Amino acid sequence: MVSITRALRRIKGDLDTLLSGSYLAEMARELGCRWRERCLSPAVTIQLFVLQILHGNVCCAHTPRLGGRNVSGSGYCQARMRLPLELLQAVLRRLAERLNRTANEVGRWYGHRLFLIDGSSFSMPDTPELQKQFGQPVGQKKGCGFPVAHLLALFDAHAGTLLDLRASNWRIHDLSRAAELHPHLRPGDVLLADRGFCSYGHLALLLQCQVHVVFRLHQRQIVDFRPHRAHATSDADRGKPRSIWLAGLGGQDQVVM
Repeated sequence: MVSITRALRRIKGDLDTLLSGSYLAEMARELGCRWRERCLSPAVTIQLFVLQILHGNVCCAHTPRLGGRNVSGSGYCQARMRLPLELLQAVLRRLAERLNRTANEVGRWYGHRLFLIDGSSFSMPDTPELQKQFGQPVGQKKGCGFPVAHLLALFDAHAGTLLDLRASNWRIHDLSRAAELHPHLRPGDVLLADRGFCSYGHLALLLQCQVHVVFRLHQRQIVDFRPHRAHATSDADRGKPRSIWLAGLGGQDQVVM
């Protein structure tokens, strides 16, 4: 089995094999991108960007040296800012598709493809535009802190590849944009997530897609099918079932009596 360290060492040493400059340039042309012929073309800039991340997000001044480019850190930073968002999204999608063609046929869990969905966050430079778009956590004094975005990501559990992501306002819930990632799933797939994604509406949408789910239940939800289970005796017993009896009406249907 190849370790993460060995895999990273291989990618760092031969990035052009996995993400060639000609491949990136062709992708940019397909999206209608235009640029002047210079040292930091969109293809070269993306390669340097990937190397920067793989080396622990080193500073921009050091990044050109990683790719053997005789340019300044300021020039690289300006070139990175010119990259169209659509191009970066296209690179992510196509790279994930290439990596998962083989992974889709191997490494299945009891014959099913397994995917992970989860939310996180990231900070960014403190500019008026980013503050307006994303906001920042409450409790911070005015003029302090940085804008923070909510991040929702979908991963292939076997290959570990990032398939798609969504960046939103800091105050958004994990579940708000989860349906936008459903097109990556096929009938028979299994989606694994925490209790934040366990809602009736979300389960109904995934059922329509014929996708299996493994979600944790809400911490206040009691699922107990034993006789004389714990039940509510007053309005103060929130979260408990309102009855001690369950009647089964088939393999998947139950009615509380």
